Amino acid sequence: MLVLRRIRVLNYFGGFLNAYNAFLAAYYGVYRYSLGAKFRCWVWVLNMKLWIMRHGEANPMVDVDANRTLTSWGRAEARSSAEEVLRKGEPPEVLLVSPYRRAQQTAIEVHSVMPEARLETVECLTPETSQELIVAYLDEIPETSIMLVSHEPLVSLLVDFLSGQQISMRTACVAFIESEYWSRKQGDLKWVI
Repeated sequence: MLVLRRIRVLNYFGGFLNAYNAFLAAYYGVYRYSLGAKFRCWVWVLNMKLWIMRHGEANPMVDVDANRTLTSWGRAEARSSAEEVLRKGEPPEVLLVSPYRRAQQTAIEVHSVMPEARLETVECLTPETSQELIVAYLDEIPETSIMLVSHEPLVSLLVDFLSGQQISMRTACVAFIESEYWSRKQGDLKWVI
């Protein structure tokens, strides 16, 4: 039985493709798509990349969890993880970051290693957010190469949700997942550092 999946494709007009053409795009990767005698364009299947990072080591809670700051070791391990990500390949286009202070400080360290990535604070990247909400958010943004900087238990649950792999995310840990689209257990967990 042939199952057609929803895939993210890019075409000149930014329009949707019918199921048959989406299947051809998935099968061949790139193909010529005809919109009639006057209009022709190329369609590419986009391979989406997601780096999921837990913040660096933080100081103990003083007043409110959101105000915890990184230790000096936490800053160093965040920078070290970012350098390792860069050694493994191309950097992400955008860094989506939790509003909590320790995640913001981690993102600053990551951004110092990858200055071409755009930084954006995302209010829903907090520890108690559901994976479904994050996946819905990822589906709405145009970038296909994304790094999330957030917290436990969200980061471990998100890796499991997207790839089906259960891992424990220590501080400054990064998991890299590739997928044609974001959905439950459809991603491929490539590596964890």
